[in-house]
Amino acid sequence: MPTRLSGERPLQFHATIWEAALRQQVGGPAVMRTQLEHLLEVSELPNVLLRVLPFHAGAHACIAGPFSILSFAEDTALDVVQSDTITGMLWVENDMESSTYSALFERTARLSLTRHDSFSLIHDLRKEM
Repeated sequence: MPTRLSGERPLQFHATIWEAALRQQVGGPAVMRTQLEHLLEVSELPNVLLRVLPFHAGAHACIAGPFSILSFAEDTALDVVQSDTITGMLWVENDMESSTYSALFERTARLSLTRHDSFSLIHDLRKEM
């Protein structure tokens, strides 16, 4: 288990994972099963909120691709967004664009399964592997 999620003063981690990422076979069933088991393990931590965006949610605001938002404890600190591109990495470090990414994440999170239903889906997918 990563120390930053379980050690003293663990980070707060909120993730929304598209169902396709959980079903896409990469590395074979044994690798997938291990990865899904790890997601189940970390999703039980009180500081981790892991939710699945199901296929039935249809088109969604984050369809363009994954990104990460890093927020800091200081009220005056600016959220920083990181997104992978085909040729590298994009860093967003201005208030207007960071706010846009935060709004996209919130909109997508609202379409996602509950924490409990997300856990159940990951659990079922693990059994299928």
